[in-house]
Amino acid sequence: MSLQEHQLLSKVIDDNCFYQLDKYKLSDSDFTAIPEVYSFIKAYCKQYGNVPDFRTVVGKFEQFQYQPDIADNLPYLAKSLKNNTA
Repeated sequence: MSLQEHQLLSKVIDDNCFYQLDKYKLSDSDFTAIPEVYSFIKAYCKQYGNVPDFRTVVGKFEQFQYQPDIADNLPYLAKSLKNNTA
């Protein structure tokens, strides 16, 4: 399990900022532990224009460990994940 993936996607959900991940060139391949969660959030955003509620994601994916109130900022989390998969 990659704690970074769970932290980053939790932050994205809380801040409703999925499209900011484009800045860091993150893609499905960067999410090795929970790629299906990333793909679901991506598809949801594309269809509905915002991120799903955390309860929707947790209900659909038991392996996703939502972590509220992540203090680290999005750039740090995104760059850390990208560096680990580069």
